[in-house]
Amino acid sequence: MSETRPLLGGTNATSQSSIFSKRNVSIAVIVTIAVAVVYSLTNGPAKPVKLEDKITRQNLVAHLQDFSNIAAKYNGSRSVKDGYLASAAYTEEQLKQTDYEVTVQHFTFPYFEKYAPGSLQFSGSAGQSLVSGKDFEPFRNSGSGSVKDTPVQGVSGGCKTSDFATFTKGNVALIAREAPVGSAPESCIYREKIKNAYLAGASAVLVYSALPGEGPLAGGTPVEATSLPILGLSHAVALHVLQRLAVDHALTVSLTSAVRFVDFKTVNVIADTKGGDANNVVVAGSHLDSVPAGPGINDDASGSSATLAVALALYKSGLSKNVVNKVRFAWWSAEELGLIGSNYYVDDLAKNNPDELKRIALNLNNDMIASPNGARFIYNGREAVDPKLRGPSGVIQTIFENYFDSKGLAHEPTEFDGRSDYGGFLRYGIPAGGLFTGAEVIKTEEQAKKFGGTAGIAFDPCYHEKCDTLENIQGLGISLFTELAGSMGHIVQKLAYVKDLRGFLAGGKEETA
Repeated sequence: MSETRPLLGGTNATSQSSIFSKRNVSIAVIVTIAVAVVYSLTNGPAKPVKLEDKITRQNLVAHLQDFSNIAAKYNGSRSVKDGYLASAAYTEEQLKQTDYEVTVQHFTFPYFEKYAPGSLQFSGSAGQSLVSGKDFEPFRNSGSGSVKDTPVQGVSGGCKTSDFATFTKGNVALIAREAPVGSAPESCIYREKIKNAYLAGASAVLVYSALPGEGPLAGGTPVEATSLPILGLSHAVALHVLQRLAVDHALTVSLTSAVRFVDFKTVNVIADTKGGDANNVVVAGSHLDSVPAGPGINDDASGSSATLAVALALYKSGLSKNVVNKVRFAWWSAEELGLIGSNYYVDDLAKNNPDELKRIALNLNNDMIASPNGARFIYNGREAVDPKLRGPSGVIQTIFENYFDSKGLAHEPTEFDGRSDYGGFLRYGIPAGGLFTGAEVIKTEEQAKKFGGTAGIAFDPCYHEKCDTLENIQGLGISLFTELAGSMGHIVQKLAYVKDLRGFLAGGKEETA
């Protein structure tokens, strides 16, 4: 303006113009400051982004609905032989919204299958032979074989070897899947019972659920007992057997199990943030498969949906651009067949790229975080089997505890026994932590008062059943799901921004960017 419209001529004109320019600048600065002050007083400073706030129930449920729709197209299941690959493709497609480096890891593993129907017949059943797939089914990784006219012996409890003190070697053991009512949540799982039956000399094992359900009970076999025929019974057959034992005090069984292993191809889905220290990787994962019996909405579409929601929110919020430590999200295959996908991942790194394995600072795991009668369980890292991992895994546990405490939400530790996909990381000395809301164990009166829900029934009555659907997780389950997904967002953000991650896990001071 001063150059086009000089107020005075000559040298004085330039000087006067300069004075007015400075005045205008000063006025502009004053106005700007005044506006900023007014904005600050009315709106306050910009709040830091909290990833947990970006994990919405609407988004979480949308992912669950999509996984449910996939199962509906594949025999009602997302198992590795049904809707798993479609679930993996869906996850990969969702990740295209980000700039993450997405890898689909292909591999082959030995798949357990039934190659013939097998047979099951109890004495006094008028010669009636039960139907494979309807009345009974072999447990995963159990052995082939047969027994004939062998006494069935019920075992009360089964969690301790002393429960088999009066068991007759060679008999067929009959055990309940659930832990005894009133026992601690982590005190006993059915695999421990099967192992104890094997150690007591059982010739075969029959497993039933005390809870009503459709079809035969499904489950896995502990490594100690893979030579035994192990059959899961339907609830109707179990009631018949228990009634016969109660009335007649004696019952024999003839059974055959025809199973084998064949090569099978599957994939893991892995996504890395572009930025962050590649020598300090935070791995956050969940298993993406279900059991063949049902769609696995709680087990583990809930964990997979939470991991996906956290991954997408980290990117969409802009937080992924400036992470201090690289974050790696993972969706594992074939967990229900024995942690196969996650174990393959760490074993493959150990064999072919050990330096990359050493770059992983920790693992976070989500598995079953929407149990309809559930509780807020945090893996008890302070009691890790490896003493060297108790400190860093305990730090992870503390972060979750502090988060729930800050929200006024009750929580409990749960056994850190390698039952889920964090197990492979522990084997290689990598600290881990995570969340769980309960499976087949019975909720106590104390827990019902603490978390809500109903005492005397399982945390998830539909665990590994056809009924593990969207309807299964309504009420308490969906509330837990939203809370635990938010807590996972919180810890991912926290650990992604810690400057000295390994020092922090070792008990050092927390310094964030």
